Amino acid sequence: MKLKQLLESLPYTWLQGTLEQDVTGICIDSRNYHPQELFIAIQGTKIDSHQYIDEVIEKGCRVIIMEQDLPLPCQVTGILIENGRYILAKLCANFYHHPEKKMKLIGITGTSGKTTTSFLLKGLLEAGGYQVGLIGTNGAYFKDQKIKLKNTTPSSDELYALLAHFVEEKIEIAIIEVSSQALKQQRVEGLIFDEAIWTNLTKDHLGVNEHPDMEDYLKSKKKIFMQSRYALLNRDDPYYEAMKEDLMIPYHTFGFHEESDCRIIKTLSFFYKTHFKTQGILQEEFVLGFPGNYNVMNALGALLIAQRYHVDIDILQKKLPELKVEGRFEIYRDEGKTWIIDYAHNVDSYTQLMKTIQTFPFRRVFVVIGAGGNRSLTRRQEVMQVLDPYVDYFILTEDNSRQEPVEKIVDSLKAVIAPEKVMIEYHRDEAIKKAFLMSKRNDVILVVGKGHEDTIEREGQTICFNDGKYIKSLLNHPHL
Repeated sequence: MKLKQLLESLPYTWLQGTLEQDVTGICIDSRNYHPQELFIAIQGTKIDSHQYIDEVIEKGCRVIIMEQDLPLPCQVTGILIENGRYILAKLCANFYHHPEKKMKLIGITGTSGKTTTSFLLKGLLEAGGYQVGLIGTNGAYFKDQKIKLKNTTPSSDELYALLAHFVEEKIEIAIIEVSSQALKQQRVEGLIFDEAIWTNLTKDHLGVNEHPDMEDYLKSKKKIFMQSRYALLNRDDPYYEAMKEDLMIPYHTFGFHEESDCRIIKTLSFFYKTHFKTQGILQEEFVLGFPGNYNVMNALGALLIAQRYHVDIDILQKKLPELKVEGRFEIYRDEGKTWIIDYAHNVDSYTQLMKTIQTFPFRRVFVVIGAGGNRSLTRRQEVMQVLDPYVDYFILTEDNSRQEPVEKIVDSLKAVIAPEKVMIEYHRDEAIKKAFLMSKRNDVILVVGKGHEDTIEREGQTICFNDGKYIKSLLNHPHL
């Protein structure tokens, strides 16, 4: 594609060179540069990629788009822009011939519940006969394929490339988990969501490289409605009034709240399933294949959107009990013990998880847990304080320790819980094995924090490990 075609309708200043050059791709990471790609330099929160301009020029780059008016060799075309993230998204839309306009788009945002809602919705829509793609925390899914992703919502170049691939695969509906950072950093710029679901908002993602305060977090989440045609809002959430303020698109509400447009009026939970009944814009009875009122809320959000796509109620009622989500209340049973793998990683998600666990008559509760390194000390200790009253034994271990010593992380966790409950195994497989050896019939073992993840970040290295796979191997070969 010619450079001038890529720049069509975009605001820019042409500094030097020719706009007639052929461009074969868009690069934002100098390490991944390929010949004939353009390089766009952006001042990020952690890295200013202008410092890598010389590197890509040495690799043969002849088109530089930048936010700073820097001198370039005469053979290089220079384009000056003001908002690199905005321009990146628009460039990618042009380069991939606007794949976002060739399918329906559903955006799901919220502190928690995005992944469960997205997988339930994908399963329900596919049962209704649609070809569905999904982009989110667990990866990108379409047909029988899976692509691993680094972020819940990828950068614009990766996101538009995925949507273009969806077009090639004849995907009709794309479900996208939209994080607050993606909205704040304009990764989804140019997308218009046919439907947007807001699941909840709780105190999380606050910090130096995330959101400075809840006001900024809320403001970032609300941006999704500015690029949506319809919204579905959690009526139960304390931030509901703030989220709906100045909303300019049609919307409905759902929840247990008596003023919900679709209200949950009855739930009956068993360990492997939950029966629930709704009234309002959807008046039916359903069965969900795992417990917890918070999961019922996720399911109802998915059901209401599937209903908008005219999936028959009979199909919804038949399919919902069959659906599971990897790493989200994932259950294994063996010799009277119950294992639960869950991605819970903040105060609210742990609170909901423990409320659900308390409704069942387990003898003892074991928790295998760590905490992400180089992250908020306060947040990790608040989680432990929430868990402490419900737990008989903690086995403290690694999570993604990153560059922080796991010993330091474990010390910070044990500092705020009863010492007689604490055991320590710094390697995650040994921690799970200790729980296996100590637990007895009618005990429950929660292995939390990593869910679906299949790697551990440890001291600059990436180690292959998946909680579910290891637990299954342990149950099948107990003498490992």
